[in-house]
Formats: sequence, C-alpha cells, structure tokens
Amino acid sequence: MEGEKEEQLHKEGSVNIKPLDGPASCDQSSDCSPSSGPTGLLSLPWEMVTHIASHLPAQCVITVLPKVCHALRNVGKDNTAWQIRAHRLTGSRAIFPVGPKEDFNWPQACLEMERLITLWTDQTLFVAQQSREQVDERERQGAVLEAGEVGGVDRIGGAAQEVAYGANEGLEVALEGDNQEILGDQQEGAAALINEEIHLRQDDMNPEENIDQRLLGNEQLSEKETKPGRCASPSPALECITLPSDHIGLVTSALLVGGGAERGLIKTKSHVLCLSFKNNVLLTGTHNGKITMYDPRAATPLVKSLAIHNNAVMCLAADDQYIISGSEDSTVAVYDCRAGKGLKKIRLKFYPRSLSYCGSEVWAGDSKGMLHSFSMQAGTFKVLSQFDVAHTAMITGIHLSPGSLYTCSMDKTLKVHIPCSPPRTLCTMQYQTKANGLSVEAGVLAVASGDSCVIWRPRK
Repeated sequence: MEGEKEEQLHKEGSVNIKPLDGPASCDQSSDCSPSSGPTGLLSLPWEMVTHIASHLPAQCVITVLPKVCHALRNVGKDNTAWQIRAHRLTGSRAIFPVGPKEDFNWPQACLEMERLITLWTDQTLFVAQQSREQVDERERQGAVLEAGEVGGVDRIGGAAQEVAYGANEGLEVALEGDNQEILGDQQEGAAALINEEIHLRQDDMNPEENIDQRLLGNEQLSEKETKPGRCASPSPALECITLPSDHIGLVTSALLVGGGAERGLIKTKSHVLCLSFKNNVLLTGTHNGKITMYDPRAATPLVKSLAIHNNAVMCLAADDQYIISGSEDSTVAVYDCRAGKGLKKIRLKFYPRSLSYCGSEVWAGDSKGMLHSFSMQAGTFKVLSQFDVAHTAMITGIHLSPGSLYTCSMDKTLKVHIPCSPPRTLCTMQYQTKANGLSVEAGVLAVASGDSCVIWRPRK
C-alpha cells in the first residue's frame, strides 16, 4: 500500500511542460488529454537523473534530496557519481584521494571541497581587491602630499591616534581631506574633526561599511575615510578575529576543542612543543622526547608517559587506536595504544615539524617546507608521496580532512589546499610574523602567530 501511495504522489506531483509554440490555454471542449505516462523528473533514465543532480551543490544532494522522496534519496548513495564530482573539483590530472579508497567518505569530501573553494577563492579575490585599493589609496595620498594639502593633519592625527589606541598598538590612521586646504590657523578646527572621526569609527562596527583589515592576516590596521561616491568592497565570506594571549613568550600551538572557557592549568617537566586532543585525552609532545597523556577532567590529570623518540617530539596526531608522532631525530613513529607498543618508525631526510591524521591518510610537513603523505591501513604504515607547495621555510602547522588541507609556515604564509596529488592550492595568506601552528574545527581555523591567535570563521 505504501508503495502504491508513493507512486500515486509521484504521478500527481509530476510537472507537465508544454511547448512554447503551443496554445496558451484550452477550454473544456478542446481535446487536451493528459499524457498517458509520467513526465516528471523520475520518468527520465536514472543516468540522466544522476547527471542532473551532479550539477546541484553537494549540500543539497546530502540534505535536501533525501527529504523529497525515496528515489531521490538514492542519488546521494551513488558513489560513482560522487567520485565523478570529486574529480571535477580536483581536476582530471590530479589523483584523489591520495591514500586508500576503501571506506573513503566521498560525500563528505565533496561537501568540504565545495565549501573550501567557495570560502577561500572569494577570500583571495577580496584580498586582491583590497591590495588594489591600498595601492590606489597610497597613490592618492602621495598626490595630496605633493600638493601640500595635509600640512597639519599628520601632526594632529599622530597625537589623536596615540590617545585613541595607545602608542604601542602600531596602528596607522590615514585621514584624507575633502579637497580643502587646512592652514596653520585652522588646526584647532581640524583637530575637532579628527576627534569626531575617531569616535565615529569606534562606534560604527558594521562590517558591511567598515571592512576589518585583519582579514589580510596580521598586517597593521589602516583605517581610511571613504570618499563620497566610492563603493566599499563587498564583505567576504570569512571574518577574522585576532585574540591576544596571556603567554609571556611566543604562541607555538593553537588547539580548538570547544567551550571557550579556561579549564585549568597543567604544568609539565619540559617545554611543550605540540598538542593533540581526542576523546577527552590530551597528548603533549615535549622537548625531552616524551609523549605524555592527560585526562583534563581528573583531579590528577597525568595518565601515562611514553619514551618513543631520542630527541624532541615536534608534532602529534592521534585517533582511538594509534598515536603518530614526529621528532627532531627525523623519524615518524606509530604507537599502537591497544597493544601498548610501538608499531613502526620511518626515517625522513629532514625532521617533521607538523602532522595531521584523517581516515587512512597521514600528512606531514618537514623543516624544509616539503609535504609528505603516508597511508595508515590495517596496521600498515607506509610512505606515499612528497610534494612541494611553495613553502620556502619550515611547515609549522597542518590540518587534513577528507576534502581540505591547511598548512602554515615560518615563511609567514598560510595556504589552503585541496588534498589531492599534487595538492591544489586555493589561497595563500601573508602574515607580518611567522605562523607557528594551526588548528581547524567545524570550519573554524585558528592560526598561532607571534604573541596572538588569529581566528578565521565563516561569516554568518
């Protein structure tokens, strides 16, 4: 009975499309008989239905089509269609995935790749547009300076900046005149205008009208007065927040675990160089070559300490069964938590500085800026490939998911890639200081740079 009802609903809900050159309407006396068979979407061959669905966003195929009917729900279960979509996103010459294809999550990979392309390609265009605007602004300021139109503004602007933001903030206030010459005897009026402008900019926090220059990384902020008749840049899909830290030294790691409140302080016997958090277990890699396990919920958080490497542990990645670590002794080691013993060690030419583990793939960034990929399947750990993604210095942070790859480096750059072979780089962001590490959780990216942490998240 249920199948008959569903078939009847399909027939009733099917759409009959009339040709454009046909009659606009027909009365009861005319011979307009309905089609003898179904003419809706589901009357098409299944290959054509899946081809049409391949042009819909992955988000729609995963979340919307299953709610339409049982037949369209099966579109999202077609692995061949997802593989075709994935190779269209990565390019026909790229190999994807780099690791084993068994049990690979194709729908999730396509969903992540489409989101990544949308967010970070738009960000690249936004950065390019901002750069052009900055060049145009400098050219205009140079023309004004040559004309001698900003005689007293710079002196007053510097004083106003120091009062409003503090002398150590390193912010630049660029104030433009409206084609009016400010003479020495008018400085008092100019100072009042400047103070009014500063208060207005502090009160006005609408991102559609004032674009936060921190979107360009850790560059110095530059507040500019928009001239009448000039269109503001469109708001990008990502927003950026810079969080200063209370650490007295450099922030070397960023780890997003949710919550947002400080949970406590764990003191270690040696410098902590890397972190990993899985299933309420915190792992630390320290300078003395040990990997230590903590339970942050316990009154005595220390669980176990492992001596796997002969030198400092530089990076960690873990799941329920394995702990994968990289050390300054130029080795990548796999520890089997269930067996309680080391599984395998692989020696590299240069020591690994960052690691990320997802599914059956492990990616590492070394001290010379190269990427390495490994496969981890059925207790077998082996080397796959090595890639050059144009980092010119040590790769300090890496994050891998089925459809995304983030890397940051001591060359002051953050790069966003699609994790194929070779990786497809979507965006490169420049920073004023070295990027020391990164973490990604639920689409939110945190980058440790200098003495602060920069948060990138999709704009609501």
